[in-house]
Amino acid sequence: MPRPFVTHQCLLSTLSPLHLGCGQDYQPTGYVMRDGYLHAFGEQQLAQGLGSQGIKRILDIIERGDDSALRGVQNEIHKQADKLVPLASHSVWAAPGVCDLYQKRVGQVAQREERRSTHNKLEIQRTFANPHDQRPVLTGSAVKGAIRTAWLDYLNNSQRLERGEKSKELQQRLLQSGRVEEDPFYLLKVSDASYVHPDKLMPGEIWFAVSRKRQPKPDRSPASVYAMLECIGSWRSRCFDFDIRFLDDSLRTTSKRVPRSRDQLVNVCNRYYLPKLMRELKQLIEADYLDNAWLKAVNELLAGELGESLKTDRAMLLRLGKHSGAEDKTLNGVRSIKILGGKGNPPSDRAETTEVRLAAGNLKDQHQLLPFGWVLVEFSDQLLEESQGVIRGAAEPIYQRQQQEQAWIVLREQARESLLHEAKEQARRKADQQAAEAAEQRRAQELASQPLEVQIIEAFRVQLATDVASKGNGLGSALGQALRDFIEQAAQWSPQYRITAKQLANDAFSHLDVNRKKNAKAKDLWRILGDE
Repeated sequence: MPRPFVTHQCLLSTLSPLHLGCGQDYQPTGYVMRDGYLHAFGEQQLAQGLGSQGIKRILDIIERGDDSALRGVQNEIHKQADKLVPLASHSVWAAPGVCDLYQKRVGQVAQREERRSTHNKLEIQRTFANPHDQRPVLTGSAVKGAIRTAWLDYLNNSQRLERGEKSKELQQRLLQSGRVEEDPFYLLKVSDASYVHPDKLMPGEIWFAVSRKRQPKPDRSPASVYAMLECIGSWRSRCFDFDIRFLDDSLRTTSKRVPRSRDQLVNVCNRYYLPKLMRELKQLIEADYLDNAWLKAVNELLAGELGESLKTDRAMLLRLGKHSGAEDKTLNGVRSIKILGGKGNPPSDRAETTEVRLAAGNLKDQHQLLPFGWVLVEFSDQLLEESQGVIRGAAEPIYQRQQQEQAWIVLREQARESLLHEAKEQARRKADQQAAEAAEQRRAQELASQPLEVQIIEAFRVQLATDVASKGNGLGSALGQALRDFIEQAAQWSPQYRITAKQLANDAFSHLDVNRKKNAKAKDLWRILGDE
């Protein structure tokens, strides 16, 4: 009996920064930057780091409710960075320009528009990650979407849209499907994967995503449009392990216009993405945009084992995530990208954008830039060890950061252990206090059932035992007066209680540094208790 699905294990390596959008941001009130890293924390860590007084200061600032409140909160959090860094949930390397921008802008006013202050935006777009362990997640839908684009382009074969046809209708025609549930791509299964690096390299890097003209004009400054992105960094070897499953051909009862085998899928994807990579490299080299070390490593890969493997479909090239370019997400022949015109000019539709988004370490960089989203997919039965050696070599600067990153991890572990120890100590102290209070309550209840004489004796015993202020200060002190009152009451008691009272009074004289045999007032008091 045939298996319903044929499964292939895939290993993905990043060749350039990869941002998998999730719609969430690092807010400037939820992170601090220190020593080249973003250190993120949640509300609980913020409360632990600032303490009750710090939280009160934050609330006082918020209650102002004016335009400066948000900046005040940012400043207060920034000032407490030393306390917050050890409590961070995780740390992410940040490009130098990102760190500089944070230091310059945190808590400051960006500009004034129409007589109104606006805040510097320090939000950083997060990549999709598991909220519990903060590890990036590669969704099967992201991989499947890239495969689907290449497959639709293959089916379309560069034909133009039919008259009045829209994107959805084009896909239905190419896939010979109508309703959503009839889409044959349901037969192709791609699993999700969590980031796991064989050498434990941290995944995250924060870059500027900057716009640059495809054909740069030397007399013009770089565009000021930018975003800050958390990315899975370049050169992360085999950091995602996922499966692609094909329905066995003998079990197909629906449209076969979907990849039917690994060889077919890889061939189609490489036919689509490899020419696009080569074309982009040519454009970016001509514009002198690319980082030299990155370009050298890519050229070495393409000239060696990887280049041959892509031609023979032993490995697969894909482009994933945000800022991977409209050209790589649309079909040849039908591509129509709306390009906004200048001020006063209408938009136009073109087959190619006039600008490209690139990863930059500094906002003004015109060189040493990186493209987004290029990844290599290997298969477990056809691993490219020579290519992985090149990737490992290109990652050497990242490996050099491991010692610092491990130090952050150790710092956080120590802080967590310290907090856990303190929590246990607080619990122990609370339990001890509760036990003492319970014992005191029982003692008080027992004492309340005793004769009045016993109650008075015990009350004075406690007063004497806890006294500090009257020690050595004689009968004129507060305890000295209490001793007089105690003796006058004890004088009326029966002998059995008066004996105990005399012993306690004797201790009190010693505490007050009064010689009851030589001090006249002490002698008089002692006689009240019946001693000649």
